[in-house]
Amino acid sequence: MAKTQLLFVLSDHSMSVAEILGDTVNELGTLIFQSRKDFEYKDQIRGFLSGIHPGGKEYDDYSLSWFSPLSTLVPMNVFGASSARDIFQACFTKPMISNDIDYNRISELSVVNVFEVPLWIKSFFVISYPRIVIQHEGTHFLRGIFAASTFKTGIHIVLHEQHFLMLIVRHNELKFYNTFESANEDDVLYYLSFGLQQQNLLGEAGQLFIYETADTPAGMRGKILDKAATLRDLKMLSVSETKNLHFKYQQTCV
Repeated sequence: MAKTQLLFVLSDHSMSVAEILGDTVNELGTLIFQSRKDFEYKDQIRGFLSGIHPGGKEYDDYSLSWFSPLSTLVPMNVFGASSARDIFQACFTKPMISNDIDYNRISELSVVNVFEVPLWIKSFFVISYPRIVIQHEGTHFLRGIFAASTFKTGIHIVLHEQHFLMLIVRHNELKFYNTFESANEDDVLYYLSFGLQQQNLLGEAGQLFIYETADTPAGMRGKILDKAATLRDLKMLSVSETKNLHFKYQQTCV
């Protein structure tokens, strides 16, 4: 029998919910948060889930993809000689509570993803779904991307309201991973060109994947693609389909 999975994609701004039934992805709904205090997040999610998930349907697996722009990858041997808290403090200046720092080991790449995650997320979702796997969005994307061939150049951009995550893979290796602030499509194109330049890939052929989330500004993906097609250094990039891929990537993490 094909496995079933309930998936959550969560950020400070929004939440999407989907289910996977065998090979089929069904999007169940999207919530845009109107207020952003811990208890208010919980109240909004409870009300939203009661409307789209009546009857307490059971699934084989549960997973949550959490996006925070504060995420860094470190080699496993470096992580083993330090701690998630120390690594986070070395990379970011934001004040933190130690329990807000978490990490995911990504054995396929011999790296550890260190990131922040609010305490309310774990308390709410683990109580509601005791078997749920909570990981950073970057972890899900890395595992999903490297579950297939990554020999050809692939650029993966995940758009959020005020940030975007960018990964570049080539020759079965991760070449680039970072999150940037973005006010408009020009910011995305600037950092895309910057990342490709760092890897000496400007003007070369590659596959471009641009993923939208619930809080992606309206029309942003289309504006990025339209402008990219007019830029000499990006004209060789071919656009690849991304529908439901971000949900399917979560299957690799349970």
